[in-house]
Amino acid sequence: MVTEHPGLGYLFVKPDYKQTPNRPDFVQVTVAYLPKFVSMFTNKQLQKDIMEGARTQLAPDFKVFANYELVKGRPTFFFTISDAR
Repeated sequence: MVTEHPGLGYLFVKPDYKQTPNRPDFVQVTVAYLPKFVSMFTNKQLQKDIMEGARTQLAPDFKVFANYELVKGRPTFFFTISDAR
């Protein structure tokens, strides 16, 4: 699923059902901001705080793996969320 947020960017959500058909094994979430926001995310500590915030908010029930990249000039956060069990 992709949703566009005009003036901000895009949100991508992709559940993966390879192992269990009734419930996703993990969910990939990508938040891609428009290039005009690149200066907001140059601070490495802010990047870490955003990713750690996702981990903290979803713990202890879920594990969150997170990464930040510039993709074609777009500040982009990648999250993979899985059950902690």
